Amino acid sequence: MKYNVGTLDLTARLTMAISGFFLYVMTGTTEQLVIIPGFVLISYLTLTGCVGYCPAYHFLGISTRKIRR
Repeated sequence: MKYNVGTLDLTARLTMAISGFFLYVMTGTTEQLVIIPGFVLISYLTLTGCVGYCPAYHFLGISTRKIRR
């Protein structure tokens, strides 16, 4: 597995995931149509941010990580 998520992208992903989590907790949302997709998105952002690899970037051929020489 080759890392393809750069530092700025990683920070943005984790910030959005934490913000989304607190948004769900603070609003007390009980709608199933909002909770499930939101949970999936937050989990995806957290996982890809922590691991440093994004499968969508891999399939699109994108990398936000700086190339070391």
